[in-house]
Amino acid sequence: MINNSGQIVLGDFIYQNGVWQDINDLDLGDGWKFSEAIGINNQGAIIGTVFKAINGLNLYRSALLTPMKPSQQPASRTP
Repeated sequence: MINNSGQIVLGDFIYQNGVWQDINDLDLGDGWKFSEAIGINNQGAIIGTVFKAINGLNLYRSALLTPMKPSQQPASRTP
């Protein structure tokens, strides 16, 4: 999946500015981990799945990771 800015998402990685980055390096908050990207739009928002271990079981949810400006807090997510 690639957008008009040349950002690519594959599995749990994003390629931008000539570098591959693990999406799990972002703080998703509250113990959530990124599982797999499904797509990225031209504004840099990533749709995918996240998971969290609860009582020994993994709970999976769909999530939208929205990019934030450098002056804002770390990445936000909407499960």
